[in-house]
Amino acid sequence: MSKLVWVATQCLVVSLVWVLSAPVDVAAAQVADTDKAPQAATQEAKGAAGAMAPGTVTPKVTSLDDPNQQLAFYVPSAYTAERSWPVLFVMDPRGRAEMALELFRPAAEEHGWIVLSSYQTRSDSNDDPNTPALKAMLGDAQKRFAIDSRRIYLTGMSGTSKVCWPFARMLEGNVAGVIGVAGAMPPNMTLDDRVPFAYFGITSDHDFNFREMRELRHALQQLGAVHNFGVFEGPHGWAPQALSGQAVAWLELIAMRDGLAPHRDEFIDAQLAAARARAEQAEAGGDWLAAYEAFDQAARDFDRLRDVSTLRAKADALAERGEVRSLRDRERKLLRDERQYRESIQRWLNQVAARSTPMPAKRSMVMLQIASLQEDAAGSDRQAAQSAQRRLETIFVQTAFYLPSAYRERQDLERAQAVLELATRIKPESAWPYWQLASLHAERGTSDGAFEALRAAAERGPVDLERLKRDPQWLPLHEDERWQSFVASLDG
Repeated sequence: MSKLVWVATQCLVVSLVWVLSAPVDVAAAQVADTDKAPQAATQEAKGAAGAMAPGTVTPKVTSLDDPNQQLAFYVPSAYTAERSWPVLFVMDPRGRAEMALELFRPAAEEHGWIVLSSYQTRSDSNDDPNTPALKAMLGDAQKRFAIDSRRIYLTGMSGTSKVCWPFARMLEGNVAGVIGVAGAMPPNMTLDDRVPFAYFGITSDHDFNFREMRELRHALQQLGAVHNFGVFEGPHGWAPQALSGQAVAWLELIAMRDGLAPHRDEFIDAQLAAARARAEQAEAGGDWLAAYEAFDQAARDFDRLRDVSTLRAKADALAERGEVRSLRDRERKLLRDERQYRESIQRWLNQVAARSTPMPAKRSMVMLQIASLQEDAAGSDRQAAQSAQRRLETIFVQTAFYLPSAYRERQDLERAQAVLELATRIKPESAWPYWQLASLHAERGTSDGAFEALRAAAERGPVDLERLKRDPQWLPLHEDERWQSFVASLDG
């Protein structure tokens, strides 16, 4: 089996907070000898893999190459070092290696994939933790297991989804596919005239990155790239296990179609039946755009595997329906509105930065159109409601996370408090900004505000009581007579 060789290159990876981000140098990778067929594992790989129990998760081990890197593994039950296996590298944006691995474990078992997941991958970092993390996974995969060097797969979420692109390009010929979740491409990167790997994009219907994911889908379609997309209900985050498994199954199907994996007729037929059922279900429900896209997707996926003439005819017929054209036009308009809203946020940020004092919340609410967006988000027009919700999520993540973090780092606690209070108006049901406000008040020594925010947070979501008791950020409140009664109210 070919050895993986690292070659340095300069790439720009930009943080999700587009106005406060800084470029980060990323070293990507490539694999030598890509024309060689995969071979059985070396004796070193056989020995290292022996300690891994097939069919079980190995929750945490130190990398064989880098003592600063820790990994979680999953090896399918059927694993043997006498043949080579596809491998999936998982990069969670908060280093939650075992949690992220679990999303892909059932599919990995079903289709015979090895999964490695890192504890050191991060999104929104000023340095580059992801290059050494991926390097460690690549090295350990070779030393511990018999991997198919033509079938390396990458996945990440949000910022780590975006860094899959430069890594995959530098590993061209070896990365067979990418599962990109809740994040499209680094802003500085553009699509080439070809994409040398299969791409399965996933986003949620309320995700603040939905627009960029949908625009990426359109761009891949125009290029004729091998791609698929899935959408789930919920906020920004990893997809549910079922949809994650669907992505793995689709990549397995494409590997069969493209000669990277042996055909399994029963599997192909089952996948075709499932794809047809999804398309027919959308059509029966009157979701004409989703039905068209599902039939079109199936016709592209199963070309060269099965007769797709009826699928193609169905997709072409749906494309001519006025409802499909109307829904497409409506979607384009809403996506334009979402892009323009980001420009509105930028104008608001510029004014916030130019002021010597925090902007009053009332003025911010007007500038950001919060009331009208909240009304639309609660309306019965599903497309408009989802679009409004995504715009609210876009400004919420800024005011509840990125901006207060940046202000606190600069010790500008007054502005941090102002944007957190704005976040509580944008999503009154969310506990997160109240926890941040309570922590901020504790830091500033304003106990009344801290306890008020703590009570509001506890009313809105579950409380990790043990962490609340031991976390140093709450130490300034421990001497207050209200602390014990507050903790007791949670414990009871």
